[in-house]
Amino acid sequence: MATDEYSRYSTTPLTSYKGQDTYGKWASYSFLRQRPAEQYINVFVVAPEYEGRPDLIANIVYGSPKLDWVIIAFNATRSVLNWPRSGQVIEYPAERIVIPELTQ
Repeated sequence: MATDEYSRYSTTPLTSYKGQDTYGKWASYSFLRQRPAEQYINVFVVAPEYEGRPDLIANIVYGSPKLDWVIIAFNATRSVLNWPRSGQVIEYPAERIVIPELTQ
């Protein structure tokens, strides 16, 4: 079972369940367990064309839509249906702390 470098499971060890290799509970990253210093937190004001599209926002701020889960998790979003809303200010951890931790 393979993951790409930006998968939230990239550092989670494989486990076997009923004879199948699978990923268990994913290992949380430091930027999600503990709030980074303010200089490592950026903000994004959601324009109407990005409403409900964290994947497009992730593509802008990280260069990959596959990192939408970082934005969602960092903002502790309970429901992603139509999230984020136009005009909302969302926070995201800086690329310089996210990418190195995901690709180590």
